[in-house]
Amino acid sequence: RKPLPSSDPVSADDFIDVERLLGMAARQAKVVAACAAIGLFLGVLYLQTTPPTYMATSRVLIDEGLNKVVDEVSAASVSMQTDSAILSQIEILHSARLAAVVVDKQKLDQNDAFMDPPTSAVSKAAGFVRGVVRYFRPNPAVGTADVTQLDPATRDAMIASSRRDYAILKLQDEVQAERIGRSYVISIAYQATDPALATAVTKAYADAYLADQLDASFDATERAAVWLQG
Repeated sequence: RKPLPSSDPVSADDFIDVERLLGMAARQAKVVAACAAIGLFLGVLYLQTTPPTYMATSRVLIDEGLNKVVDEVSAASVSMQTDSAILSQIEILHSARLAAVVVDKQKLDQNDAFMDPPTSAVSKAAGFVRGVVRYFRPNPAVGTADVTQLDPATRDAMIASSRRDYAILKLQDEVQAERIGRSYVISIAYQATDPALATAVTKAYADAYLADQLDASFDATERAAVWLQG
């Protein structure tokens, strides 16, 4: 007698053949091991060729009375205005004006550790590839003839101005400023391969910000005094 067909909804096609899977894994074991070894080698190479970085932080406390708006119609409006005031202070920390003060004070445009820090082998390889691409697909030079015809003093001044502008943009992009929780404290952080440079930049930023706030408060007081005197 032939067995009756099973009424079980799980058919043979749904059955997982463990032995078959183990056999497939055994056949691909060498490939998996080779990929793992290559990945491990690349990871170790990256760690060995990447220069260490150091992060320094400074914290500044915003004067609550300086930013608090007089309008106290509701607690919600005061909270929103306080948040807006603190966000405004963070934007000031990211401004080009404050970055220019730090660049000039620390002479970052003349600091090779800031302008051209050491990079990893991966970054160097990417830069090499970009250089090769630019060599075979050069961009049209703009104003090269005019620059070469300038006298040395003018050319050096243009180069110095370009370095300063680049340092300001670079510092704006790399400095970090964020509010700590719901407090009136803003954390200023900077990361560099030189720990002394990272510390100097964050300290200079905190000093420049406090000086800017004192100047703004003094100017506001002076304008109010002039207005009261008529």
